Amino acid sequence: MADAPADPAADSTRPAVPDAGAAPGLPPVTPGFTDHVFARPHDVELPLRFWPGGEGTRPWLIWFHGGGFVGGKWSTPHAWIVPAFTARGYHVVSVGYRLAPEASLSDQLDDAVQAHAWAVQHLPVEGGRCVAGGDSSGSILGLLAGFAYSPRPAAILNLYGCADMLDPVWRAPPADGGDSYMLNLGDEELERMTRARDPAAALVQCPWEHEIPPAVPLAATRAHLGQRGFEVDDAVRRRIDLATYMYAHARLPDALYRRERFGSEAEMLAAAEELSPLQMVQKVETYPPTYIMHGTKDTCVPLRESTEFAARLREIGVAVAEDYPEAGHVFDTWRSPDEDGWQRHVPPCLDFLDKHVK
Repeated sequence: MADAPADPAADSTRPAVPDAGAAPGLPPVTPGFTDHVFARPHDVELPLRFWPGGEGTRPWLIWFHGGGFVGGKWSTPHAWIVPAFTARGYHVVSVGYRLAPEASLSDQLDDAVQAHAWAVQHLPVEGGRCVAGGDSSGSILGLLAGFAYSPRPAAILNLYGCADMLDPVWRAPPADGGDSYMLNLGDEELERMTRARDPAAALVQCPWEHEIPPAVPLAATRAHLGQRGFEVDDAVRRRIDLATYMYAHARLPDALYRRERFGSEAEMLAAAEELSPLQMVQKVETYPPTYIMHGTKDTCVPLRESTEFAARLREIGVAVAEDYPEAGHVFDTWRSPDEDGWQRHVPPCLDFLDKHVK
């Protein structure tokens, strides 16, 4: 299993791509990383990216990106994540997991568990001093880590995350529709794509429409991903449209929990409780300390998924801190400690995690 940098851009001694390729609103990836492959299920290479927070073995953040389970970027956590955590002395590991619909949520959790085990064995990280975190759809993997990892994470970071894909909101089309497409594939083809189940065809990354040409220059996309050879083709555009369609037509639960394996939706939902953090936390008496950020105006992931999870943690005596700004989904776009948003939200988060991890 290779653990050398997978791309020349991953040389830890220089920026991945010159900052000259950056575009407004699309920051280049934080430099100083190395890329690794931690598993190859069905010959699909699963990558992770490692940013050191200093010399030697240290506490660490294992990070799972959002993207509606269907898209998103393992290569580029939100702009504040790496500089904030490494400045506090944490190593950061960002994980690439197989995307839906080819992969189920169970497959994605398997990838998350394997990434954790590989990192503990191959990277200078302290297994028991781990923060498991993620944003949006990636947060469900961070939350599930609180049940699945050994050793258990010392703390959890949940950024506006999906704590319960059994919430009825995920089985009803959103009010805003959300169906604006890059290609003219048509609903019949997009519907067929939602039923893809070949594990060997699973993708591990897909940036969004505003992160690729013509919205930004290709050089900016490459700088953002830290991948010099990244190309945009119709496969990328098809995947973006598939993610849009699956959200707009409420197809995510069927793909994540494999509806076709069950005789009814009720049977599927009953089985899926074992992969719903909000359902699972009702059955335990302990869980790692958890920090939650979630905008009160979030129209993508319901705020109640965070507040109900936090309420249950308090019931069982788990330390929990909540930050609910008057904001929408993905509000944490801060790039620098000079920004007011960074100062209001990041230090309290890191102080809480430091207390329980260090």
